[in-house]
Amino acid sequence: MQDGPSVLGYERFREREERSTFATVVEIVRAVLTAGDWELDEEMLQTFTRIFFGAMSSAGESVASSDDPAMAAIRVEAAMGFILTGLQSPADAGVQIPDPAAPE
Repeated sequence: MQDGPSVLGYERFREREERSTFATVVEIVRAVLTAGDWELDEEMLQTFTRIFFGAMSSAGESVASSDDPAMAAIRVEAAMGFILTGLQSPADAGVQIPDPAAPE
């Protein structure tokens, strides 16, 4: 993970990273966001996924570069679980995601 960007170049590294893990992240985000009554169009699902994917990529880099990767991984797992729970709670409560295309 640390050497990937320098060996492949940043763009190729990101392309490979997306091909290998992005679909999994889409399914995780879809499962969390559709657990409630939310109806998301594909563009909004992709927006949530890109934000979460970026957070997970950054978290992976922080684990890889940590002096204590095991502890860093535990922290990342706890934080990601908290974030996912934070998304699921409003869904379960019936809070609606604002429609960015709706007129104000």
